Amino acid sequence: MNAIKASWAGTGLALALFAASASGAGAQALQFTIFSGTTRLPVEAEWQGKTLPAGEYALHYGTRMGGTHYVEIEGKSPGTPHLFITPRAYLPSSSPQNELVCARDGNHLVVLELQMSGLGESLSFAMPGGAQPTAQPASIGMVKQIAAGVGEIQRVPVAMKSK
Repeated sequence: MNAIKASWAGTGLALALFAASASGAGAQALQFTIFSGTTRLPVEAEWQGKTLPAGEYALHYGTRMGGTHYVEIEGKSPGTPHLFITPRAYLPSSSPQNELVCARDGNHLVVLELQMSGLGESLSFAMPGGAQPTAQPASIGMVKQIAAGVGEIQRVPVAMKSK
């Protein structure tokens, strides 16, 4: 009986440590953090196939072991997702502010880009359902061409965290 209690206590401790690591300081999971910020999603959003409920999120961009670049997305409310997403492409930033560029699709958003004006970088993400950027050059930009088929463009501000 004592062995069962000890086993359950160990399992509880392991779960508590896992929960603490999933909800602790977000930058700890990245080996090297280049950008940190916070944002508030006004409605549910899809980010590279993952669904995020409306609410506050911490965003961290950097590298993990092996040098692979990731965006870490950590929900501020209990039970919200903690994700690592690999950008599809890296581009120069075309925005004067830090923001998520999203397409509105009915009552939810689809995250297309993370604009980091302070770094001069923009990260683009895979489109839902196998959608592809159009091959036709246009002065309005690739993101607006993609979003035209989905809905309107919505920009969600990202407040950069000071170190």
